[in-house]
Amino acid sequence: MKVIITKPGDRYLGHVLKELPSNTILDKGMTGIGATTLEIEADRHSIIAVPFVNMIKNKGEQHSNIIRVYGDMTSQDIQHEVYLKLRSKSYVKIMVTYDSLYKLLEISAIDVTKECFLLIDEYHILLLQYMFRNKAIVKLLELAKKFENVCYMSATSLTDNIQLEELKDLPVLRIDWPHFSNIKIHIHEAKYVKAVIRNMIEKRIKGKEYGNYHIFYNSVYSIAQIIRKLKMDPNNVKVVCRDSPENRKKLSSKYPISKNLLEAKLINFYTSTAFEGCDIYDTEGRIFIVSDPNTEHTMNDIAITIPQICGRIRNSKYIDEIYHICSPTNGRYTKHKNLDSFIEYVSNTEIEGKEQIVLWDMWPDIKKERAINDYDILNGLCNIYLRKNLPTAIYEPNFRIHDIHNYMVVSQMYSSKIAILKEHEKNGFVVSRSISVNIKEGRKISFETAYSTYCILRDIVKPTEIELNTIDKIELYDKLVADAYKWLSPEKVRAVRYRRTAVNKAIERQKKLERFIP
Repeated sequence: MKVIITKPGDRYLGHVLKELPSNTILDKGMTGIGATTLEIEADRHSIIAVPFVNMIKNKGEQHSNIIRVYGDMTSQDIQHEVYLKLRSKSYVKIMVTYDSLYKLLEISAIDVTKECFLLIDEYHILLLQYMFRNKAIVKLLELAKKFENVCYMSATSLTDNIQLEELKDLPVLRIDWPHFSNIKIHIHEAKYVKAVIRNMIEKRIKGKEYGNYHIFYNSVYSIAQIIRKLKMDPNNVKVVCRDSPENRKKLSSKYPISKNLLEAKLINFYTSTAFEGCDIYDTEGRIFIVSDPNTEHTMNDIAITIPQICGRIRNSKYIDEIYHICSPTNGRYTKHKNLDSFIEYVSNTEIEGKEQIVLWDMWPDIKKERAINDYDILNGLCNIYLRKNLPTAIYEPNFRIHDIHNYMVVSQMYSSKIAILKEHEKNGFVVSRSISVNIKEGRKISFETAYSTYCILRDIVKPTEIELNTIDKIELYDKLVADAYKWLSPEKVRAVRYRRTAVNKAIERQKKLERFIP
């Protein structure tokens, strides 16, 4: 990996690079640095492939020279637009959704694979949405190979162990911006996430809080529940999500889906369609990110998705402060004690899938197709890392990578408040610390609460006087907390579900084990 460290005067990517690199993964390091604009204004023909239509509409409003390709636009329509650009001796600038890239290879006015630079923008989406946009993403990766010059760009690159198979051999260029101030994250841990959101919205509507709320919550169903529960005035709320019959039905005609990112309301909700690449302008905007363990696809990757969201509002006076509403998880991924255990499960699942293919391939095509379709409906082919390629099924290694990535997000990043806090700090955020525990005579505190708080406080490099006093209070209140911290890892304590008897036994086992270690 090559790293470029920016200087104090550098504000935009154009100050660092003259043009985007070819056949490279570009980790641009931050959002809002004019990376996409650099290619739009570059002296060459360009195609910019993006995951969401809203990104095209948003950039199209800012740059009139862009040919916008999505939806029902045909190859003939594109051919006409390209011809007009060439006749006026202008550079061809096309912005296209991942799903529509194939249309550009059907035009004859220009050989796009040789004459156009291809930018795959927000490329981390290729992994995050690989499961449910599989056909479009597989097709995109196949078409990208035909281009002589292509760049995969994101503000948050994927690590080697969760990189897509098709991209793992590409060189990586990372841009570091050490002189930019860190964003401060306020973690609000909540057992009932939707109840917390309803409460904070009520306070804002009543004038007890300030600013316009921009709430990033990747669940239209949950957003609709909150809006209906509060009986919100449509004039005070806006929902930006994928415009589909299903989503319109969830929200009802009273709350139409908004396509306007330029005008903010008091309460603004966004699903993943606006998490990446869309510019929101609101000087009074405050960002709230929601990770709800009851809705797995809202569990935002702290290393990948959250940095993207942080840069969405370009001009807010509150741009340096983000609120993350989250909860430690329980679910499919938390059944495994550690990553090694999950990797073993993944390997066994891979074997199961490949053996299933061998079995199906012994059958006649008609029987085989019926069996594959039935299995997909009942169990999901992706759950054994297979995808349809009728009349058979094929092993899909990227499903395996996607599963490991989900495990790391859901089970490790969100395993506890300690893990959430540490993951934020590891990714360059300053985490707001208002950590205390209310210990009063006659008032009981759960072992889990005392232990979790104690671990956070003990891991602080330079604790305040209040934090040191809280450590002393917890040690006096419950000696087992300090013993558990000394002898066991947080993962081991969580594995026994914070039960005091089980924690005591685990400590004794660890003590015996260490006695015999020479």
